[in-house]
Amino acid sequence: MRGEYELWRRVVEGMEEIGPKYPWLNRVISLGLDRFVRRLAVLSAGNPVGRILDAGAGDESLTVVIQSLARGSRHFLVMLPSPRGPGHAPPPSQPQRPS
Repeated sequence: MRGEYELWRRVVEGMEEIGPKYPWLNRVISLGLDRFVRRLAVLSAGNPVGRILDAGAGDESLTVVIQSLARGSRHFLVMLPSPRGPGHAPPPSQPQRPS
């Protein structure tokens, strides 16, 4: 179990380092197939019913595709492995106390 935790920690740190470059990098690495694969996955699964969990949502691009293709309203729970990951602003800095 400890080895799995260490591996996940390294994945999260890598995603934090890539940050806002993730969507662009993913598009380049996949030779532009990332959009097609997301659409294919959603269409192959059929119309989702009820609540939808997007665990490890990254830049939430899959959630956006599900929302655009699903008929009717859906309730999403989007879980992000890090608040500093792709598509998210860094945490606000602490206000400075007057001297």
